Amino acid sequence: MATPARTPLTTRLSRWIAATIVAVLATLGVLLTAAPAQAASRGVGFGTWAPTSAHGWHGSMLIDGVHTYCILPGKPLPTGPSVDHGISADARGLTPAQLTGINLLVTRYGQTSDPVQAAAVGWAVKAIADWDETLHHFGYRGDSLAGAINWTFSALAPDHNAAVQKRAVAYYKEAMAIGPGPTTPTGSLTIAVDPDDPARGSVQVDSATAATGTLALENAVFSDTGTSERKDAATGVSYPIDAVPPAPGRAFHVSAAGSFQTGIAAAVRHYTTRGGQDTAGPAGPGRFRVEGRDEVPRHPLFAPTITTQALASVEPGDAFVDDVVVGGDLAHWPRDDDGAPIPVTATAVVYRTDAEPTLVEEGIPDGARAVGSLGATIENADTVRVTSAWALEEPGFYTAVWTIRREDQLAEVAAHLPADYAWVEAFGTPSQIVHVAAPPPAEPEPTPQPSPEAPPTPQEDVDAPSAAPPREPELAATGVDTESVRPAAGWAIGLMTTGGALLALRRGRFGASTPIG
Repeated sequence: MATPARTPLTTRLSRWIAATIVAVLATLGVLLTAAPAQAASRGVGFGTWAPTSAHGWHGSMLIDGVHTYCILPGKPLPTGPSVDHGISADARGLTPAQLTGINLLVTRYGQTSDPVQAAAVGWAVKAIADWDETLHHFGYRGDSLAGAINWTFSALAPDHNAAVQKRAVAYYKEAMAIGPGPTTPTGSLTIAVDPDDPARGSVQVDSATAATGTLALENAVFSDTGTSERKDAATGVSYPIDAVPPAPGRAFHVSAAGSFQTGIAAAVRHYTTRGGQDTAGPAGPGRFRVEGRDEVPRHPLFAPTITTQALASVEPGDAFVDDVVVGGDLAHWPRDDDGAPIPVTATAVVYRTDAEPTLVEEGIPDGARAVGSLGATIENADTVRVTSAWALEEPGFYTAVWTIRREDQLAEVAAHLPADYAWVEAFGTPSQIVHVAAPPPAEPEPTPQPSPEAPPTPQEDVDAPSAAPPREPELAATGVDTESVRPAAGWAIGLMTTGGALLALRRGRFGASTPIG
């Protein structure tokens, strides 16, 4: 099915709507991208507040409460809406020297309520920007700034004529003598660390142009004031600082930031007004900010020492036993990321001498012989008991000498110790001496004693018949001493022998009994 043709009215209406939308969008775009604008109002000075007049306006124009001054003479007064272009280093194509001079006058003298001073600033500013046009715009044909002012002010404000001339000439000379200032000043900040003590260092700000300002520190204070901020900081000056760790025993960074200002900048606050004058507001001194931070973290130092107490006396073959306590400056005992203390390593060498040693502040005396070593891993200031794995075999005096050295520590601990740090205990410290006594001498073996000789046996008659040796009675069970019984038994045997002999003799003499018949 064919599409109906549009009527001329429909076509015109569509075009009108499209054009309206484009216009609205274009207007919105201008409103969104344009800088805030405000019409200039009468400031302080002399003359007629109008775009053009016979004698003109000589003084300041207020824009957003700031006193601004005409840059180029011969243009209408900027009474309409003005656009603020901010700080500009190329306003109206003026040279850095011209911009510096104008900025000096507008900043130092132009923010005033005195009409004479404002009028003098206005004349001097225009003379800097365009000397010829300023002098001759109102018909003066000479070559003197004072003459040009007199030409106009003798009729406009005769009572203030001389004062305006005098000030305007002085302002012009001052502005032309200052020379070009910094256009876009910059600076750099350096934080240095004392290689022998990370708690100390310095901070310095440098710039191509001399500047002063405020400098603030983080995790540090200035050594001379004890504060973290100073408002009298100057470029090119090294300020000693003392670092302040935010947490004990933890690595940290020192940082600094500052806001500095140089001399008068080669720039002005630039305002434009359509169909009217460009005006200059104060740009003030050149300003820049700096900041910096330690390149590597700082580790607060601590200085551990050792206090020990060994057992005073032991027996041969016993171990060397020592109670060890870490002392010294332990405020910044190294800690890990969780805040737990990192162990410190201590070692000792034990020496033996025959005689009781005396205190020796440095070194080991001749005659002291190393016999063993000890080691301790310590996590806090509590007492740690160390027992040797070897024995004290020989009699004598044993002395331990404890040491804490940087090279023996974990890297995390070593970072908190000064370079080449070594604490060494003095040899012969009384609490470190252990005496091993010699054993007592052995008792001598007793001399053997000779056994007592048995009493001689009585001699018997060699002609007498031998008799069997008498049986010694068993008397042990009765408790009778056999030695005391032996002589009595001998006498009894003798009596029995004699009786037997007499009986035999009788039988031989009388013979047998004869029977009776």
